[in-house]
Amino acid sequence: MAPVPFTRVLQLQEQRMNGADIRAAQNRLIQLTENSRGGQGDGWFGPVTAATVRVFQAANDLPVTGRIDQATWTALFSSGARTFVVPSLP
Repeated sequence: MAPVPFTRVLQLQEQRMNGADIRAAQNRLIQLTENSRGGQGDGWFGPVTAATVRVFQAANDLPVTGRIDQATWTALFSSGARTFVVPSLP
């Protein structure tokens, strides 16, 4: 179901990661967000993506790391991925 294969751990780092795999993950997170306003990912792994990954991980009984490892990637693109609500930013 993933549009691109898992090839690396995606995470927040000083020099931000970018690529098609991050955009795919961001777009899937947007699809699964209950209060989503739509849109598309930008392909850059920043603090908002890391925070959203943590909420997804908590909703799907995964270790809450903010990193997209193989287990999180597999859960994210599975048909059983649970939707979640991202808290509003002030």
